[in-house]
Amino acid sequence: MLTFLAALYRRHSTLLLVAAMLIDIAIGNYVIAMSGGISNPFSTLLLIYVVLAVLLLEWLPSLIVLAASMLAQVAQLWAHQWLNLTLDQHHGMGPEFVAHAQGMVISFVIAALIIWASSLWLKTRWQQSRHLLQKLRERQLRDEQLLTIGSAAAQLTHDLATPVQTLQLLHEEFREQAPHLDWSLADHELNRISHSLKQWRQASDDVRQRRRHHFTIRDFINQINQLLRVITPESNITWQVRDDTQNQPLVCDRTLIPAIANLINNAIEASAEPGIDVTVCTEKNTVHWTIINTVDPSHPLAKNLGIALQASNKGSGVAAVISHATIERHGGQVWWRCANDLAYTEIFLPLGTSTPREYPHDD
Repeated sequence: MLTFLAALYRRHSTLLLVAAMLIDIAIGNYVIAMSGGISNPFSTLLLIYVVLAVLLLEWLPSLIVLAASMLAQVAQLWAHQWLNLTLDQHHGMGPEFVAHAQGMVISFVIAALIIWASSLWLKTRWQQSRHLLQKLRERQLRDEQLLTIGSAAAQLTHDLATPVQTLQLLHEEFREQAPHLDWSLADHELNRISHSLKQWRQASDDVRQRRRHHFTIRDFINQINQLLRVITPESNITWQVRDDTQNQPLVCDRTLIPAIANLINNAIEASAEPGIDVTVCTEKNTVHWTIINTVDPSHPLAKNLGIALQASNKGSGVAAVISHATIERHGGQVWWRCANDLAYTEIFLPLGTSTPREYPHDD
């Protein structure tokens, strides 16, 4: 009864639940001792508290309840044996009854251990399944968000194609009419838009036709640099690529280029100081990218960046989420961590036609 009340009103109080179960176990054993002792078959009802302890408590508090249940049964056996020695033969227990009582206690202890272990195993498996289901739901939600964003982006790209071509024609006419003016800024912005549209069309064709390209790491980095010069022409990036890495093969579609470029651009925007470092090396059929930038470790976006959409004054983390999903689609993984006021974005991708694998990371 006390266990029921404690679970109903103070379920999250471990100490109260343990105390209530111990009191109920003591009361139950006292009632059984006064109504036949350990030979009473209703003593098996005390196994219910072992199951409740596993369901309501962590493994260590439930182990305490298990030990208390078994000790209470052993205490009853000791009490009966003590009475058998102190009382005369008329009031004491015979050897057959003592053997029967010992068998009952041993059966109770074995049953309690089996029930505790099996219940704990089932609870652990259930918690693992629930955690896996939660991750699948989060991924499904993210995929639905990405599908919505991708559909909107495709429609926007289609709608912008004709106006951009018109702007380019008008820009050429204006340059011919006023060649003395500085048109460099307009040239840069129009080239940036045209490059983005061209890149989007190529990436869309690759995805639609499931077409993949063979790059070397050197060529792939050059493609990223070309894109970054359009996106952030004033960025300061220090590349460190090992010599034995540059000619390693990488098979992917063109969506992987903007995915990694977006992660580098995010690091540039988040960096508290100008310039970031990017190192590339190969380890066991895996290309390992490390993007390092200075950052405030208490920033609220650092925890779930790339996992879920994050609201900020520069957006909602959409680029990071899309990059994360794109890298996962290529059999890779992305990890973010902060240490010593530095943010590390680590990207793991399989080389060549290597199959996807689990990559090491810091929790």
